[in-house]
Amino acid sequence: MGKQQLEHSLPALIQSMLWHFQQAWASRRPSIKQPSSTVLMAASETAATITVLPAPQESQPAPLQLLNYDSCSSHLLAHRRHDKSCAATASTLPFPTIDSCSLNNREMQTVVADLDGTLLRSSSSFPYFMLIAFEAGSPLRALLLLLISPLVYILYYFISEAAGISLLIFVSCAGLKVSAIESVARAVLPKFYLEDMHPVSYKLFTACAHRYVVTANPRIMVEPFLKEYLGVDAVMGTEIQVSKSGYATGFVTAPGVLVGAHKEHAVKKNVGTRADDAPDVALGDRPTDYPFMRLCKVNRI
Repeated sequence: MGKQQLEHSLPALIQSMLWHFQQAWASRRPSIKQPSSTVLMAASETAATITVLPAPQESQPAPLQLLNYDSCSSHLLAHRRHDKSCAATASTLPFPTIDSCSLNNREMQTVVADLDGTLLRSSSSFPYFMLIAFEAGSPLRALLLLLISPLVYILYYFISEAAGISLLIFVSCAGLKVSAIESVARAVLPKFYLEDMHPVSYKLFTACAHRYVVTANPRIMVEPFLKEYLGVDAVMGTEIQVSKSGYATGFVTAPGVLVGAHKEHAVKKNVGTRADDAPDVALGDRPTDYPFMRLCKVNRI
């Protein structure tokens, strides 16, 4: 059989087989004594063709159209995400979603946003702590961080978000020179942060003139990226305790890990909350962001 003839005949064969499969599935009978159609494949040395002969039926529906798999899967995922977001908004979320926020007339406004799960698509900062442990530390430190990841998960989701992040900071940063952490934050992490940017929140964030980020991540870990690539005015993050010799102790300074009320206090201190200077837009993704989001005029999740 010639290559061109085969390319033309195969779609017809596949289309017919899909149509017959659809009919058999729709009937859902335990046993089918009479086949719904007969597919005859006649291949001979002289006539290089494939003949598809459907069995005669009283009323034959329109042939099944072949669909693009990527298109179908993308539409299916979009519908599922839309259904989930609508259900979550109606039942649990106290603020509207970011899709409902306009980008117009934001040139002179101020935005305050969380990082993980808001500006970034991923809600977990574990991969970035792993990069710090590996690049600024050693493979052994990275392996240790990987081994304790189940404990971090339990602390983060069942005890408190602050406890899980404190353990991440201690294992990944304790005993490292602060200059080494800053070097990795400046040379390695931006590439991965850029690949993980959320396109919708990025557009809204960069549409505003004055940009602030409040995050539970260590400030020295995220500040180089946020200021150099996103033009952030100020970064409010967890402060790591540093020894006199310039090494990170693994502990955090007061007020501790920036979650919940600590984020609210940081925004009040660095941005302002009076009616005339309150932030215009707040972006967050979790309940520990809600306190600082309520300080702003427009809140989106």
